[in-house]
Amino acid sequence: MAKQKKIDGVVVAVRYLPDDQLDWARVYLKRGDVFADRLNLPRKDLIDRIKAGKHFAVGQRVEYFAGTFELNGQILVRQQDGKEFVSLEDAITAGSQGSDRDFLKGVPQI
Repeated sequence: MAKQKKIDGVVVAVRYLPDDQLDWARVYLKRGDVFADRLNLPRKDLIDRIKAGKHFAVGQRVEYFAGTFELNGQILVRQQDGKEFVSLEDAITAGSQGSDRDFLKGVPQI
């Protein structure tokens, strides 16, 4: 079995601006062995943390199991035409979906 990367935070919800750019993400950050209370991270802070080597995933809390999450994919920062975009590691963008916007598939929007 492959070794799973250490997760430093789990994104459970997001808010997008009208131009499909991520405004902020609701994140549970890991502190030691446990996940702390949720925090709303602005787009820039999320990107800066990922670029600094932190690993973030999208997921949802498992009800009645405190800091346990069902993870659905790791978040990456990709660059295109000098701009940075947030997407899932396994995301495939094509056609009308486009690759010139932030997109975290399956994450609830607030």
